[in-house]
Amino acid sequence: MLHLSKREGLPVAVMQSLSEGLPVICYNIRGNNDLVRDNFNGFFVNSYKEVSNKIHYLNLEETFFNEMRYNAFKSINKNFFKKQINSNIYKIVKNNLE
Repeated sequence: MLHLSKREGLPVAVMQSLSEGLPVICYNIRGNNDLVRDNFNGFFVNSYKEVSNKIHYLNLEETFFNEMRYNAFKSINKNFFKKQINSNIYKIVKNNLE
């Protein structure tokens, strides 16, 4: 998935792509860098000029692409699974009530 927004708060499109096992090519900005780890479940680029090289690389390296797809799915579902989110919210509320 290609996401070249230079300002982002909550990158829902990135979250959706990762949850479907699609690696993300994006800028290293707030929001994106909470979800994407460079060379793990996507790529960070510094300029739109780097995008074609990243896409070309993923097309050539099928094994790496498949690993990245697995990592994308695993990373978003591990950290943003409903049970995990509920547990985190519970901890925040509990700490604020004490």
